Amino acid sequence: MGMNTPGDVLEQEPQDIAARAEEVGGERLDRTNLEILLTAIIGGGEVSLGGLAAVSWVGNMIGLWRHGGLAVPPFGVFVSALLAGGLAVTLTC
Repeated sequence: MGMNTPGDVLEQEPQDIAARAEEVGGERLDRTNLEILLTAIIGGGEVSLGGLAAVSWVGNMIGLWRHGGLAVPPFGVFVSALLAGGLAVTLTC
């Protein structure tokens, strides 16, 4: 089976959809440790970058609110966000 559009899925029998989901799930469960590690590293990196972006944005908004200008959060906040991303990598392995 190839990629289906939403219209195609609506035309399929529930048993066919369940069989396809079982097939895809089996493929995901059969991944090697290297594939799982790479997924964890990429996912942790994305979480870290998202956290850094959020911290920077919130820090600047607080700075604007308090001082009427742009502010950069303290370095420790960035380190904490990176550690949280590393924790996400560790927990997904």
